[in-house]
Amino acid sequence: MLKKLKSVDLISLLLMLFLASIPAIILTVKTINANIQLFSKQSDTITTLKLLDKDFHYFASQKGVFSNYDTINRKIASFQHNLLLLKSVMKQNRKQHHYIPQINTIMQEFQTKTALLEHVKSYNSIIINSLDYLHDLEQNIKQYSFLSQDEFSLIDETLFMSTQFYTNNTNTYKQIIDNMQTIKQFANQRNDKYINYFYQHEKSLIDLIENLKKERYKVHNLNIYAQLDGIYKELQKDFTNYLFTGKMIMISIMLFLGMLLITILYLYKKSLGQRKELHAYKYAIENSDNSIVITNLDKQITYVNDAFEKTTGYTKEEAVGQNPRILKSHLLDQSHYDALNTALAHNQKWEGEFINKRKDGSIYYEKASIAPMFVDKK
Repeated sequence: MLKKLKSVDLISLLLMLFLASIPAIILTVKTINANIQLFSKQSDTITTLKLLDKDFHYFASQKGVFSNYDTINRKIASFQHNLLLLKSVMKQNRKQHHYIPQINTIMQEFQTKTALLEHVKSYNSIIINSLDYLHDLEQNIKQYSFLSQDEFSLIDETLFMSTQFYTNNTNTYKQIIDNMQTIKQFANQRNDKYINYFYQHEKSLIDLIENLKKERYKVHNLNIYAQLDGIYKELQKDFTNYLFTGKMIMISIMLFLGMLLITILYLYKKSLGQRKELHAYKYAIENSDNSIVITNLDKQITYVNDAFEKTTGYTKEEAVGQNPRILKSHLLDQSHYDALNTALAHNQKWEGEFINKRKDGSIYYEKASIAPMFVDKK
């Protein structure tokens, strides 16, 4: 019967463990979902940064057009904002701290690229204005300078090649320099201010175009896109590993809970049969024709059946908490009781006969069988 009671206690313990596991599952699911959302946001942020970096390269490669500098300025501000946001989020996640040095490197290179883009904007504006000025100056030379057709054609060719040198990747630099030397010679011969102006501005224009190309080259060499793509791939790899680990944890938890639930159901089903047996034992004890008494370690009565009440005259309420000596008639020798106590002290069963006294003082004889009960080995 005690084993049956322990089985019921085990069911309660397993049920408590099952219920306690539910919040752990909910927390695990929430954590996984939060990390999925975090990766999604980080992925979107890095994609935005990569697209912005491509826009910077496209802007730097534009030639011979007026660009909306407000647009590129907004994109620069957006890049800086998103990069700081990405760094802030990674700082909050201990597992992503190893990305911070890479982000810092990108931030430093972005500051350099921002300065280079400012140079590109400045050079583009000056070059376009210089080309316009040279075209106007060419018209003045045509109108006021006394040049032969070949000389004017040389100026026109030089200006055309300068425009090509700016807008295309054509290698006309050497030809332009040779033409300018010739223009300088007949400008000095004629002492013509318009031709001198043309030579000086053309020389400045070529230097500006050369400097612009150097700045573009520097912009393209600062390949922030590749660094961002590297971080993205590392994040994707980390996230894939995290999802796999999370999946294994969830499968393990679900298997554990499944086994736990099966065990609970098995023990519960088993306990139902045991409960029926206990009810049968209880019915048999309560309806037995023999007096049945149960005491605790202090020899205080904890239970009596109906036969006890009928035989002794004591009610259950009167008997519980009392010592069985309330039935003692003092007609038996003390050795009789010493033998009983010795047997019980050695965890042995005792059988014998009592001469007891009822509540009303009348004497009755009773055969008895007394055995120790063990609860938790006590």
